[in-house]
Amino acid sequence: PQVTLFQLALLNRYSDQVALLRERLERERKEGNLRRKAQKEELRQLRCDLRWRGRAALDELVRKLAHEAEARSVRGALSSRRAREELVSSVQHAIASGSSLGI
Repeated sequence: PQVTLFQLALLNRYSDQVALLRERLERERKEGNLRRKAQKEELRQLRCDLRWRGRAALDELVRKLAHEAEARSVRGALSSRRAREELVSSVQHAIASGSSLGI
């Protein structure tokens, strides 16, 4: 069978369209890969940031709880008359010691 000029032109046109489609698909694939890489990196950064913020918030909470526990402990210790007298005595002793050292 002979190929007509019209069939040859059609074949050429389809061939060009297929080539353009392949190029577009390849470009979109590469762009998609880059987009996915960027999204993965952004997600990694967010996770790191969340971990850092979580640790900082946890550290702050631990500090507050420790401070509150210490304050309750001191208040509890000072609630007894004997403990207050011992504290006053030790502070007076420290002041006297400092004075004798020229502080």
